[in-house]
Amino acid sequence: MSKSDEKDVDVSTTQEVVPALIAALYKANTEVVQPSEGPPVTVKCDPHLRLRRTLTPSSPIKGLKKYNEAQFMVEGSTGKRINLTFSALGNKFQMDAYVWGAEEHEAEQRMVTLHGISPGVSRTRWHALGHCIGKNMSKMRFVALDWHSIDRTDEHQEEFLTMLPKHIFSAPSASDEQELVEMYPEGRREWAKGFFHQIRQSCPRTTKEGAVVLRAVIQSGLDWGTAEKPFYLGVKSWSGGIGVAMLSEAARQGDSFRENISGAVIMHPAFFLGEEDCRYAVENIPTLLCWAKDDPLVPYKLSSRFLVHDQVKFVSYEKGGHANFDGSNSLPNFDDEILTWLHGYV
Repeated sequence: MSKSDEKDVDVSTTQEVVPALIAALYKANTEVVQPSEGPPVTVKCDPHLRLRRTLTPSSPIKGLKKYNEAQFMVEGSTGKRINLTFSALGNKFQMDAYVWGAEEHEAEQRMVTLHGISPGVSRTRWHALGHCIGKNMSKMRFVALDWHSIDRTDEHQEEFLTMLPKHIFSAPSASDEQELVEMYPEGRREWAKGFFHQIRQSCPRTTKEGAVVLRAVIQSGLDWGTAEKPFYLGVKSWSGGIGVAMLSEAARQGDSFRENISGAVIMHPAFFLGEEDCRYAVENIPTLLCWAKDDPLVPYKLSSRFLVHDQVKFVSYEKGGHANFDGSNSLPNFDDEILTWLHGYV
């Protein structure tokens, strides 16, 4: 470059530009999220950002398009935020979690939970339960994973960009689809067909891949699932699907990880992969199952696939749809059932 050309170059420095960018990012403390039902909701969020995810261009593979990417940490949680590192699907990742109750070295019981697909409405589903357990069950360590915070470690890879819940879903096989569609009320069957088609077209990762990641988070990130550290699992909706897949595959393998799962709490799991897998998932472990008869997203009739032994306790609600059932909106608080159920085993 000649000296005459240099005179025309914009010599703005990062010191002049970056402060304004940082200020803008710090003020970006809201997300507009789309719940499974109803209009979009504006959520105020902690301005602590994962800058790597924020500054990395999004993947062109969007997954289920109605769901936004989540870039913020959860605001207002009473849990202590920790970071977990683990390896899965050939890469290293990190994920945040929120913790209540006993410190790891003092814990005598453990429970890990995971939210539904929404980046906002369902993301804190288990936090109130964690807060309650922290106050009333001093020997339990309660962990709520925050899958939407999934990120890469300092080892470079971009796979984390297609690892959000909206990317991970499996539709039924062609031979099973009609049976599942007919489980929906007649007015929802065309919707179900369209939903399964969208999953096949848009989701780059399968429910069973999600199950591999969930197991890695528990085994490598938390170091649980051993004879010294058995745990209870709590999952809802989308995570119910990957939780069922994880439980089923572990049962098929007959390995020690499955032997060290003390029990499972499963809320209306979005699992469409087969009746036998549902049976294997809950076989020989205490299970607390929750479903509403008017659920428009995961059909109530699917619950019959899990009612296979006497240790499956089924909590059935007449109304409430696919709600969190956390006591809000005049609906029942399923947490009360969970606490009673846990007290019967711990």
